Amino acid sequence: MSAEGWVWFVMLVSAGSLLMAVLFTRQVLGADTGTAAMQEIAAAIKEGAEAFLRRQYSTIYMLSLALAAVIFFFYLSSKGMTLAWKTTVAFAVGAICSGIAGFSGMFVSIRANLRAASAARSSLARALQLALRGGAVTGLSVVDMSLLGVGVLFLAFGGMKDPTSVPYQLVGFGFGASFVALFAQLGGGIFTKAADVGADLVGKVEAGIPEDDPRNPAVIADLVGDNVGDCAGRGADLFESTAAENVGAMILGVALYQKLGPQYGILAIFFPLVARAFGLIASIAGVFSVRLKNENQDPMSALNRGYLVTTVLAMAGFYIAVRYLLGNNLWFFAAGVIGIVTSFLFVWITQYYTEYRYRPVLSIAEASKTGPATNIITGFAVALECTALPVLTISAAILGSYYCGKQGMPDLPAAGLYGTAIATMGMLSTDGHLRADHRQRRRHHRDVRRARGGAQAHRPPGLSRQHNQGAHQGLRHRLGSPGGVSAVLGLSGGRDQAGAREDGRPLVRFQPRGHRQGASVHRRAHRSGPGVPVQCVCHQGGGPRRVLRD
Repeated sequence: MSAEGWVWFVMLVSAGSLLMAVLFTRQVLGADTGTAAMQEIAAAIKEGAEAFLRRQYSTIYMLSLALAAVIFFFYLSSKGMTLAWKTTVAFAVGAICSGIAGFSGMFVSIRANLRAASAARSSLARALQLALRGGAVTGLSVVDMSLLGVGVLFLAFGGMKDPTSVPYQLVGFGFGASFVALFAQLGGGIFTKAADVGADLVGKVEAGIPEDDPRNPAVIADLVGDNVGDCAGRGADLFESTAAENVGAMILGVALYQKLGPQYGILAIFFPLVARAFGLIASIAGVFSVRLKNENQDPMSALNRGYLVTTVLAMAGFYIAVRYLLGNNLWFFAAGVIGIVTSFLFVWITQYYTEYRYRPVLSIAEASKTGPATNIITGFAVALECTALPVLTISAAILGSYYCGKQGMPDLPAAGLYGTAIATMGMLSTDGHLRADHRQRRRHHRDVRRARGGAQAHRPPGLSRQHNQGAHQGLRHRLGSPGGVSAVLGLSGGRDQAGAREDGRPLVRFQPRGHRQGASVHRRAHRSGPGVPVQCVCHQGGGPRRVLRD
């Protein structure tokens, strides 16, 4: 296939991925929205998240306009008008695409939370499907906007006619994406952590109200922060990572252009975008392959199966790209395989350190029996230990991919660096699926736990592992999550299962922590507002006492 044919292939895959994101959005939005109480709380979270994001992005884009003017005049004075306007346009497009990727993910997230929580009341499989496809919208949007933005700018700047100069003009695209990601991640991250700590201190520690109880206003702020920080913020962060990798690998491909000549050299420059397109196809197939055979199946088995399907298909697509764009150089394919295997090892390492069946979690649980001091010591020791394997894995991947690159073209000085770039592309080739997987793990864990009857209710197997592994995999892949916002939505829908009065009105139970909180905390804990019956199990005066308040 000619270079023009591969260009059209990338554009068609990009358009198809956007259509799939739209399809997933329609499926999520068409699901049941639960009870009136669930909808009321979801509306509060939605209103807060959208207001925060509007204010945040208005500030970011005002700063972006000022920086774009600085970039334009700097390049105008030093490099001339042509490079000045191209770099400025690339910067603006990168900033806009980053905002679209983050906002589109949050748009679906704040709506998928409610639907997944509602579905969890009756079907684990349905809740898993809605949560995963809601997350897939973000995963596909982030990767696709990066691919589409770089590809369109490459064509618009005349990359087919001047392929050795245009990749350098795309640096502004990565800079624009990085600029927006910096503020989006910091702003949303600081907000969500402040709200999270505030909710825990006021509700759980002082008043003894259960976690994620909507009667605590800080809980709503916390869940707003989960959307704007973990979803929109980290979505922008991932967009920056993929955009920078696309542009960087294309610049390194310029060195191969001089070695391979015009006919095949332009294919080496365009190789990163083709490899990314195959990754999108693999991610979509992986999302469709995640299904529970029955309600008692461990969700982790379905998620792992979907990730395995994505990995195998991504590896096959990588080989096709190497075969037809890099002259079937198997050393370069080996570098890509190293990256894909590195990504797979990250997932395995994460499961080992976060799943309750293995030594790290078991050792922390055992240390908890002797008090908080040993719990903290053991937990911190495991935290230090768990950084070793990722560091060794990354170091081995860098050395191995550099060696493969040098062996692929021994007489080319930059071949080793191109090998490391290919390995990075391989590691990020499953990003679309991992992003969806990461987001749904934390959401689905809390959805099902709350919707099926509150904190003391039955919890299907694997949900805690989903929650923990999703969070840590996201950090190790720079992937984010919306943070399980619909915990309180599921709580609202599950109160009738948690307990009910004879008149059918919901009953909420909570338990203040210990004797030290005393009568004053007991009184504060009962300030739940009119019309909400509360059954509180208090330990005052040496024994339990039950108080029912209307």
